[in-house]
Amino acid sequence: MEAETIVVAAGSPRMSPQDRRAAPRHTPICDRVWIAWMEVGGVQLAAVRLDDLSSSGAAVLLDKPLPSGEPVWIGVEGTSLSEGMIADIVRVVPHDESSCRAGLRFGQPCALGKKSEK
Repeated sequence: MEAETIVVAAGSPRMSPQDRRAAPRHTPICDRVWIAWMEVGGVQLAAVRLDDLSSSGAAVLLDKPLPSGEPVWIGVEGTSLSEGMIADIVRVVPHDESSCRAGLRFGQPCALGKKSEK
């Protein structure tokens, strides 16, 4: 299985001692992403902030509830739904008074590329 590339990671890996991911976390250069999911009546879309990223998952900050037990799609702002990665929600915890932090696990590995100079 070939990994899909998302060009959003840079810098050194950021990991906590209690890291739950198999791959190192990276601080994103681009933190504006979207999350989409299916509900009765169609696709729901929310703009969220990318907090960290690894080849196996991501953490996002959001102020809108997510469905439990259903997959979501995540993509970089400006990309289409078909370009998004499928992910499972593995945890949602409070972040501050008006937002929460959701942990996502990708359905397939995501190859992290450095932003290219053009």
